[in-house]
Amino acid sequence: MIRRALWAVALGLGVLIVSLFTWDAVTRQITSNRLRDRTAYWTAAVGSGVRVGETREEAERWLRKTFRTQPSNRDFYDEYNHSLVVPAETIAVVGVTFPCAAWMILVDIKLGADGRVTSRTVKTSGACV
Repeated sequence: MIRRALWAVALGLGVLIVSLFTWDAVTRQITSNRLRDRTAYWTAAVGSGVRVGETREEAERWLRKTFRTQPSNRDFYDEYNHSLVVPAETIAVVGVTFPCAAWMILVDIKLGADGRVTSRTVKTSGACV
């Protein structure tokens, strides 16, 4: 009788552990898919909205038009990297939020010495412990 009870508890714990690992894998995949899809969206948007070779003012105008929720007087310029940087979107982590609770998608438009766009990238950064 005690053996059966121990086997039932062991079986229950095994099912619970396998379920937790499966749930974690599924929720990680959901987050990964959302991040991939939204990064692809912003890459296409930036690629069609900002051309290599255009001026800083033209790029800033596109950023202000695209990110209307940002303060209109905000300076996007990062003087240390000679780029225009704006947080495009935040993707909340589905499931376990340790060590990262969310991922931020950032638009980074590099400028040359002449103040013209040299490259445009969309990157991600985790909001992690």
